[in-house]
Amino acid sequence: AQQHTLEDYNRHLKLAQVLECQLEVKKHWVPEDVQWQKVGILVANWKYQRALDHLEGLIVACIFELTKMN
Repeated sequence: AQQHTLEDYNRHLKLAQVLECQLEVKKHWVPEDVQWQKVGILVANWKYQRALDHLEGLIVACIFELTKMN
């Protein structure tokens, strides 16, 4: 299993390197970069919005069930 994991890692690393070359990536982001921080905020907001959407769906389902009971 460990050998398979290592092979997968190396295969994915090569794919990432090929993609970086195709996209002409010159610099990798680090946590101190402004772009990294902006994307971090976007991801956090996206996760929050997904959680709200899920909660809204649960509430609608509960209200629907309550109306069926009456």
